[in-house]
Amino acid sequence: MSNTPVHNPGYEWLNRLCLPLHQSAQSPPWAVLTGKWVVDLSGSSAQFLEFEPNMVQTSYETYAFIILQETPEGWFQIQYAHPEGDRDGTAWVRKDHFQQQYPLVVQYWRDLFQPVDNAQTSNRGYLYKREQLSTSIPLKSTPSASSPTLFTLQSDLSGQDYGIEPLEIQGNWMRARISIPHDFCGTEETFKFYEDWIRWWSEDVGPILYYPPRGC
Repeated sequence: MSNTPVHNPGYEWLNRLCLPLHQSAQSPPWAVLTGKWVVDLSGSSAQFLEFEPNMVQTSYETYAFIILQETPEGWFQIQYAHPEGDRDGTAWVRKDHFQQQYPLVVQYWRDLFQPVDNAQTSNRGYLYKREQLSTSIPLKSTPSASSPTLFTLQSDLSGQDYGIEPLEIQGNWMRARISIPHDFCGTEETFKFYEDWIRWWSEDVGPILYYPPRGC
């Protein structure tokens, strides 16, 4: 499974996009995504459905679709919208449809979150849990779901309450140093620290964490 988003600088590029959406790889398109509208072509007449894009920033003012799967034939399953009603907000798109309109950039979350050097003397900075995810994050003693839970990062903590510093990545797991509250941006508060393993990638939602591009 790919740990990648497709992204382009800025956000306005979405308004100029005309992207066919497919129910599965190789199937005919059922709709077209353009701006903040999905034009549903599956009925006898076209329906315009407004949606809220489900995107994340990978750098300052650079917004990305999350890719949940990719195929060797050049198909991506993207999370383009938040789930609503009977729609899960996912669709399959062809890689070349992006390339026909914009220079395509595929960026691996693993590379974005990975510490800069193996000695871990210069890390990527602090990560937060994606705001739209309600799932709590358990801290494990080993990179395994069956490992004992040492501490749980509750889902109601905001980005002002904690910091997650990546130390090491093994597959879908990350060894991290968690500070509560965050010990950066010049704060003088008293901290609690936890250091062990958390799951950073889920097959259902993609990355559980994100890198805040605006910093403090």
